[in-house]
Amino acid sequence: LAVLVALVSNGPITALLVLGVVVVVMQVEGHLLQPLLLGRAVKIHPLAVILAIAAGLLVAGIVGALIAVPLAACVNVATIYLVRGRYAVAEAPIAAEFDPDPKSQSNPTSLTTDGPAPSVPNGVTAE
Repeated sequence: LAVLVALVSNGPITALLVLGVVVVVMQVEGHLLQPLLLGRAVKIHPLAVILAIAAGLLVAGIVGALIAVPLAACVNVATIYLVRGRYAVAEAPIAAEFDPDPKSQSNPTSLTTDGPAPSVPNGVTAE
């Protein structure tokens, strides 16, 4: 549309210049900005976005290109999860809470307490 307006109002030279600007802007947007922003959204490298789209396009056509980036993001998360060993990291806080010294812990359900017997919910005390 911009090229037609430039052609009608200013002639063919201006229309060619406008066409060149439109093509450059579209190429920058499609090849640089889109992978950069999409990579930030799914937390993968922009080059990985470009390669995933190209691979998806070769393997499954348009549908493959559409599902390539979400699939690459899932593979990225699964790889990070497996490589970093999330199981060991998840168990660390549990091990940190354990205190091997029984004297430092109070155990209200212990049967060897010297205090009063614990009460039962209906008000009767256990003897």
